[in-house]
Amino acid sequence: MAVAALTASGAGLTAGAASSLPAAVVTLDGVAAPGLAPLSLRLTGGERVAILGPNGTGKTTLLRLLAGLARPSQGRLEVRAPPALVPQAFAASLLPWRSVRDNLLLPLQRARLPAAELEQRLGRALDAAALPSALLSRWPQALSGGEQQRVALARALMQPPGLLLLDEPMSALDIAARLAVRRALPALADQLGLTLVLVSHDVDDACALASRALLLGRVGQRLELALGDGGRPRLLRALGELCAG
Repeated sequence: MAVAALTASGAGLTAGAASSLPAAVVTLDGVAAPGLAPLSLRLTGGERVAILGPNGTGKTTLLRLLAGLARPSQGRLEVRAPPALVPQAFAASLLPWRSVRDNLLLPLQRARLPAAELEQRLGRALDAAALPSALLSRWPQALSGGEQQRVALARALMQPPGLLLLDEPMSALDIAARLAVRRALPALADQLGLTLVLVSHDVDDACALASRALLLGRVGQRLELALGDGGRPRLLRALGELCAG
């Protein structure tokens, strides 16, 4: 698998062998950008990591760096898997002149996959995003905000990336859809071996979707902690201390 390496010098992308490393690895070494204090981080293939912290600490900037949509002002960033970003502005990412079905099939329009495989991928993505198949014939502008958000998430899963980047992916979902996505998305990520990076202000979403949390503070504080059993109270306590500081 090729390695995409980006440095602050603007040298661009370089390719190299990555056969001795896990399938989807992200490495940040002192990476900084406007709004993001220097950060070092390593994600191994299949990890699910939640990024939390106050507004203005560079959470979305970090996702844009990982997606290749921004360059670091210092440090070195390596991404060893194809990324896919589901942005906060999810509605703007949907094509209003295409039906929901055609929006979902957009990443595969040049793949020439058999019809049976297309339908299998479609069903898998719909399940993970808790999206009813009855919406496939609708137009994006006829959907609610929560439905549009789930279409954007499902589309990112149609051509499974190595690195799935989610910016507040459930902010517009009602509680029933939110609970369904919390159940289905981690299972699909594990099944496909996806590395998942999630930005959220919701502690329950973070604990349901991720196994590790990275907390970013306004003056460059960094804190990593494991989630799982007892993770929610630890995360709440850590966030309180971070915001108070």
